[in-house]
Amino acid sequence: MENYIQLYMYRDNCIPWGDFYFPATHEVRPFDTCKWISSQKINRDLAVSKWGSIIDFIIEQINSNDYVHTMVNYYYVPLSDIYGKYHFCHDIFIYGYDMNKKNLYFSDFFRGGKYSTGEISFSDFSLAFSMYNCAKNEDYLFGKINLYKFNNEYTNKYRFSFSAVISSIKKYLLGDCLEYWSIYDYENNKNNVAFGIEVFSSIINYVKKTANNGTDIDIRPLYLVYDHKSIMVARLKYLYKQGYLENFNYYNIERFKEIISKTRTAVNIIIKYNITKNKILIDRVVNILNDVKKEEIEILSRLF
Repeated sequence: MENYIQLYMYRDNCIPWGDFYFPATHEVRPFDTCKWISSQKINRDLAVSKWGSIIDFIIEQINSNDYVHTMVNYYYVPLSDIYGKYHFCHDIFIYGYDMNKKNLYFSDFFRGGKYSTGEISFSDFSLAFSMYNCAKNEDYLFGKINLYKFNNEYTNKYRFSFSAVISSIKKYLLGDCLEYWSIYDYENNKNNVAFGIEVFSSIINYVKKTANNGTDIDIRPLYLVYDHKSIMVARLKYLYKQGYLENFNYYNIERFKEIISKTRTAVNIIIKYNITKNKILIDRVVNILNDVKKEEIEILSRLF
């Protein structure tokens, strides 16, 4: 309830990437800011040289109740849609192993892009891990293997911060970047990134330009908006129930539910557009996004 408030997205009309933005620089991934998770990082080469093989390393970590998160080349992952077709590096999440089968249990986006679980043999994984440099795309884990362990000790220490919620919503409405971005923005990149409510403009520009090029539109930025509104309704209900919003008309929360419906409609329209390439559908999506932006500003402004 205290997080998943701020959004960010590149202003570049050709890059559809947007996401929730956490109170830390981009180089520090969200799991490093979650106190329920104890995380460690180790260099890929060090893991192999000190443990003899990546499989030995993984087995020891799993036995220590750590999950393993690393990059591999999906050209060598049999469950991948691009298996044997072209080299592409992506992160993979390993949560178990079977010594009898000589398999690892893992999860990621495969089988048509759906997030799923599966098995991979020790030999296939070792090859996919060792050949990841053959892929030319970015290693966004920066050559590290991440280890995660649930931190049960923090459960009774967490204290909800209403002021943090209000501060984040204000920044969202103003389209302000978080203070950490200014501190760690080594390349003065903030002018290329839209924050908060300004994400709507980036999405609209991306949708229009992609449609003009005649190519498929990535639905993830629109689904991000849908997720954001769904979480916002849950948050407002929570705040109302806890007595933080005594003077906030519950009708406004019901109005926010209508916003959720509109954003889901926008996702579905884009899916339809990708099949039909009917340009009239683009106008419908743009109108929906503009309406949602206007209504959200009005409702959240009343919150204050």
